Amino acid sequence: VKINVNNAENLILSTVNIERIRASQGELDNYENEIKPIFDGIMQLTPDKNLWIIGNTNDTKNIMALSVRMSEGKVVREEKYNVIGSAAEKDEWWQGPQKNGENWSKPYYFEGWKANLASHGRKIEKDGKFIGVVGVEVILDDFKTEIKDVKILKTGYLFLMDKDMDLIYHPSKDAKNLKDLDKNVAERFQSEALSSKNPEGIFFYKLNGIEKALSYYKLSNGW
Repeated sequence: VKINVNNAENLILSTVNIERIRASQGELDNYENEIKPIFDGIMQLTPDKNLWIIGNTNDTKNIMALSVRMSEGKVVREEKYNVIGSAAEKDEWWQGPQKNGENWSKPYYFEGWKANLASHGRKIEKDGKFIGVVGVEVILDDFKTEIKDVKILKTGYLFLMDKDMDLIYHPSKDAKNLKDLDKNVAERFQSEALSSKNPEGIFFYKLNGIEKALSYYKLSNGW
């Protein structure tokens, strides 16, 4: 995901002319059309086959919104929209990169794609000007299907959670957080794993009188 965001960022920074995209909506549209073939190529290298750049209209006054994805074997370009002033302006996918430079959003359901997603976005600046946010959506439904089918020995399984121990996927559908499964295990995980600088580890515990082992690996996004 990060490699493709890097490529998209490099494309924008090496081609964008700030004065041109400020000049008129027509000039900005022409710029988007010029870079779209390369943008499409980068998109098709992403695992989930989507890529977007949403511009900062507070600066340009013109709408930059180039968002493409693969659907039924074809490249689909999403409809242009202005994030500034819309309900989406307060969303984490837009605000997070502005605050942190780079950001993974909490999982959310997107009605337009009818899918559960997590956004990875990065703030793009040139000559000290905030141009916009470039990013990729990770389709969690596909990811959940893949890890659901992984079995470890007779009773083992995989699960995924974020840095707040909110469960992104777990076989127990009723649990929303690790604390919902076992408060003591969650407290141990928080003190022994989350606070540790080691990216991976294992600890042993008892659940309902049964000896268990929890092995973990921390992803680069904090999950």
